[in-house]
Amino acid sequence: MNAAIYARVSTRDKGQDFTNQLIALREFAAKQGSIICQEYVDQITGSTDHRPQFRKMLQDASQRRFDVLLFWPWIGSRGKGH
Repeated sequence: MNAAIYARVSTRDKGQDFTNQLIALREFAAKQGSIICQEYVDQITGSTDHRPQFRKMLQDASQRRFDVLLFWPWIGSRGKGH
């Protein structure tokens, strides 16, 4: 199964690095027997629509360039009870 990875860190949250997300997602894909065919990384706040790699990922998904998308779990402020 061909897998794509999407990782993002906010430029507002200092000290965050997408590298840990990529490592964990690569390990997960390997355990599942998936082949990573593409990695998309945005280092930009999620509150904007200008996320180039996210847009590229959507375009590639619409063209079925991968079978499954892996991404780091994210819980926004709504999920934290705020």
